[in-house]
Amino acid sequence: MTLIGRAIGVLPIAEIQYRRTNQIRALNQKLHQDKRINLSLVPIADGLTLAMKLP
Repeated sequence: MTLIGRAIGVLPIAEIQYRRTNQIRALNQKLHQDKRINLSLVPIADGLTLAMKLP
């Protein structure tokens, strides 16, 4: 049995991935609203967020 199996009382993989996706979306939303950084989304795989601090 794996560590992410239901037999040991851990959430199923789909639920973990759903939570991670929502956490990443929330982080990107916060970064998007932050006027102290310049933000870019690079189309690599599922997307790579780059943030550069403004002077």
